[in-house]
Amino acid sequence: MGRSSKLQAGANRALIVEKASELFRARGIAEVSVLDIMQAAGMTSGGFYKHFASKEALAAEAARLAFDQSRQHWDSIASDCTQGVNALLTSFLNAVGA
Repeated sequence: MGRSSKLQAGANRALIVEKASELFRARGIAEVSVLDIMQAAGMTSGGFYKHFASKEALAAEAARLAFDQSRQHWDSIASDCTQGVNALLTSFLNAVGA
């Protein structure tokens, strides 16, 4: 199997970060191995260090992704709320399942 293009390598890296973010949120960073992450991404663990210096470096990137996704979610809720603070609060409570 040959080397992937820069475009494919970037897509692979993004997929690894996405899967790591999902796993870390579900199970916690300490409970997720590099092997778990790479298997979830459909890749072999040997390629991990071509993308990241360490699991900690990946965890930092995965956390940034999770925070960015959360911010986008709440920005969307806030922009959809034209009825004022009460409607925003109701949207918030519905989103968190309260």
